[in-house]
This record gives sequence, C-alpha cells and structure tokens, in this order.
Amino acid sequence: MLMKILPDCKEYEDIVKVCHTEGMHLKLYSDIQNTETVLGFES
Repeated sequence: MLMKILPDCKEYEDIVKVCHTEGMHLKLYSDIQNTETVLGFES
C-alpha cells in the first residue's frame, strides 16, 4: 500500500508498512515517553 500512496518512496518499502484497516475498529496507542506503541481492537 505504501507504493500506492507514495510511489517515490520505494527505498522505505521494507521499513514502513501501510495497512488498510477500514471497519476494523482498531486503536493505536503510543507512549512517546517510553517509546512504546500498542495496537488493539476497540470494543
């Protein structure tokens, strides 16, 4: 999906992952102080 959004960024294809999550009720929580990120489902 990254190449569809940013076709000029091929060098980042192995580093940056883009996922289609529409309708999945996902929540992303990021703690920038502790550099931790959690992805979960919202109920």
